Amino acid sequence: MVTAIDRRYRTLADREHRALGGMSSGAFAALNVGLRHSGEFGALLLSMPYDTPENRKALGASAGANTPREYVGTMPFPQPVSAVLAAGTGAPGDVAEARRIADALRSRGQQAEVHTEDGFGHTWRTARATLPHLLAFAAGVFQQTPRREW
Repeated sequence: MVTAIDRRYRTLADREHRALGGMSSGAFAALNVGLRHSGEFGALLLSMPYDTPENRKALGASAGANTPREYVGTMPFPQPVSAVLAAGTGAPGDVAEARRIADALRSRGQQAEVHTEDGFGHTWRTARATLPHLLAFAAGVFQQTPRREW
């Protein structure tokens, strides 16, 4: 999929200039895929994230391999991971989850930042409110690498 995007769009086709993100279950998927493919993505932008699939049974034998909560403590990090995790204070469970995930990443030497929006819950409104911060975080990660021409 990454190569298809790079072929179709004018991109800087390297991990230092590529982010992966999502909201809620999309944030779960972005976290799982981003960690599993750290060589492809320089930044993870996660709004209202969690790190355990809602339906582990559906994953069957691959559940543990697709549950960041289970594997992040022992996984190798051949490339550094930079993640921002955003949540609304109106959903205290989301804030606690974001902080726990960030702590797990930091304990492994990775960059992780938590951003909260006062009074917002687990809604699209929160995703919209946090998006500028997530994009600014990605821009900061991208600026750490010298820019190449297209």
